[in-house]
Amino acid sequence: MAQRPCPAVHNRKSGKTFWWLPWNGGTDGLENVAATEDVTAKGWTPPSPDGGPRPHGNRQYLGFDAAYDLIDGVPRRGSHAPAHMLVPDLAGAHDPAFEWKDFFDLDGWSPNSR
Repeated sequence: MAQRPCPAVHNRKSGKTFWWLPWNGGTDGLENVAATEDVTAKGWTPPSPDGGPRPHGNRQYLGFDAAYDLIDGVPRRGSHAPAHMLVPDLAGAHDPAFEWKDFFDLDGWSPNSR
């Protein structure tokens, strides 16, 4: 499995950070993110593609460049990070990671991320 960047969504209201691993849905053509444990924790390793901790489940993901052109595919190590993300199938107002359906903008990135 190719190593991929781990986007983090920081909820300013709760102060919590949620980590996500991008994955391609295969034949359905959808891009997704799977919740994962804190990637900055000592000893963290990527979960198996067939299972592992998914503390907040999976979400469909759409990535866009700075001009809001759709990026067809999930981010991969060495590729440009999306400037904007949309998570269209949010669980609703009680979702702990996402409180509303909106675009998320790239706030920063680390070239040394896992």
